[in-house]
Amino acid sequence: MPTRFSIFVFAALASRAGAVDTEGDETCALQLRGGSGHDVDCGGHSASTCDGCPKGHGSKWCGGDCEWSGDSCKARPCCMAIKAECMACSEGLTVAEYCARNPGYAGCPKVDCGGHYNTTCANCEQGHGSAWCNGDCEWHAGYPGSCVPRPCCKAMTAECLACSKGVTEQEYCQSYPYTAGCATTTNPTCALCSTCGGDYTEDGGRSTYFQSGTTQFASYDKECRGNMQVRTGDNSVVYSPHLCCARREGSLLEVDATSEVAEAQGSLLEVDATSEVAGAQATGSGSDGSCRICSYCGGDYPVRSGVLTSIGNGAPSHSQNFEAYGGQCSGGASSAQAPPGGDFCCAPSKSNTNEGVCSVCQGSCGGEFTEDGGTLSFVAGKDMKFEGRGYSCGGSIASRVGYDQSSYPHICCKQV
Repeated sequence: MPTRFSIFVFAALASRAGAVDTEGDETCALQLRGGSGHDVDCGGHSASTCDGCPKGHGSKWCGGDCEWSGDSCKARPCCMAIKAECMACSEGLTVAEYCARNPGYAGCPKVDCGGHYNTTCANCEQGHGSAWCNGDCEWHAGYPGSCVPRPCCKAMTAECLACSKGVTEQEYCQSYPYTAGCATTTNPTCALCSTCGGDYTEDGGRSTYFQSGTTQFASYDKECRGNMQVRTGDNSVVYSPHLCCARREGSLLEVDATSEVAEAQGSLLEVDATSEVAGAQATGSGSDGSCRICSYCGGDYPVRSGVLTSIGNGAPSHSQNFEAYGGQCSGGASSAQAPPGGDFCCAPSKSNTNEGVCSVCQGSCGGEFTEDGGTLSFVAGKDMKFEGRGYSCGGSIASRVGYDQSSYPHICCKQV
């Protein structure tokens, strides 16, 4: 027979379950992301719920813990990985709160004490004094003595910057992959470069240049050499990175050029044929990569895979320029004005003809588009409007806004 206490507990649980059932979807999602008593991060500001983030500004005020869906701001679902960020979200806690309860969990701040680990330097010594205070920490003499963090180095490297933010180098490099000291192993079909060359000979146009501020982007150097890193345009000239792609295998241009040289071999025509092929490679009309920047998509580049960045706060169109091919990606590349930015158009991928070989993605690459080709042009401190997939290439092509380097759009390609 149930006791009075068990009946009370059952009634309380039933009452709580009923309360959850009557709440909206967003409240349930916020119990997963924000938790009771926590404001949600809207991306630059906060609100009690995601629904309260826009405050009349629409999608550009919906970021952070939230994402724009349809015509409203909704809670971003919790990630599913076995790490502190995801587990904290699912339990309605901040990462700091979760790690305080579960020190040493994957993704929690972890201090190297020199032979063992703990959550902070202060917790390293565990009654053993200076002998247990090494690694990331050092002993501060005094009475009583204390174990304190070792000062961070000052160089602009992943090691020093990660230390200053209190995260591991791996965690820092995940957010800022182009920092000196971060290992990058990526092999995109198309990439942003100062000039095209090397393995990326096909020029698909140029990203947006902003005259109203310092144009920044992440790209390779001239002829697509060197390391991918954040670079700055020269404000004395119109300068922004080229979209450079590897030549498509078996393309008509490649076949025709090969045949032309073969027929010319052993004759005086060989020189002319070789020159003609070189000329085709050097001109926009001869570009035959997997993607182009165009007025609108079509022809050999039918998949609209995103739109270039433009400043979303009323900057005049004459101050924002890019180079794009014409309608249906025809003709040669010429200068155009934003907003809107040029369409990012790609050939269909072999795995899914409804998707392009590459895509514009917010914040980072992922999913089926794992190969990072760089970050499109941006002006620090400005809201950058663009169209593309969501974080880690999730979701579909939609209008989005980037606020900082963690949310500015990347060129992401499928593995070939």
